[in-house]
Amino acid sequence: MSIMEVNSRLQKYIIRKMVKGVVFNPETLTYSVTQKSISDNEWQELVLEAGKYGIAEEPLRKIVKEIDDQTTFYPKREISFNLNPDDIKAGQHLCLHTISPEYGPAQLELLCLEPCRFFVLKSDRNVLIFEDELESITKPWNVGFIADFLVFREGKRYPDTTHVYRTYKIDKIELLHPADVYELLDAEKSDYVNN
Repeated sequence: MSIMEVNSRLQKYIIRKMVKGVVFNPETLTYSVTQKSISDNEWQELVLEAGKYGIAEEPLRKIVKEIDDQTTFYPKREISFNLNPDDIKAGQHLCLHTISPEYGPAQLELLCLEPCRFFVLKSDRNVLIFEDELESITKPWNVGFIADFLVFREGKRYPDTTHVYRTYKIDKIELLHPADVYELLDAEKSDYVNN
């Protein structure tokens, strides 16, 4: 059984048992693990929990090793070749990578506000700025094709009601998911609040 086949609840449980603490370094603005270990008692708890999912002790050892190797402090990136903006959930962080024959590659980093409506977090193209809102006209987005958006700046259509923003050809669509560290921090905060 691989890590991909393991229930995400069990993965989170294993990570919480394995990581003993997370610290933030204000100089480098990064998180790091203070210690990773599993005591004998914690191992027995893991074995019991894994048993609920039909996982024996030996496969659990391999799963724990995989999780240990893959626990990250950076957003997880999921690549997509096509994506329907109607299906994107509010709060999803994503990045459209485009490529222009004249200007080269660019990125448009977005946060989904609601299906088809996005908040601009970052753009390599001068026409869009942080806090612009985009409404997708193109459905679905596909690698190798352009996407059109209505642009809203300070609540009004920008630059006017007749223009749309057209990306260059989409080279890659990335969905960004929170790093494991944020789940650990949430768990620590929850433990602190509950004690």
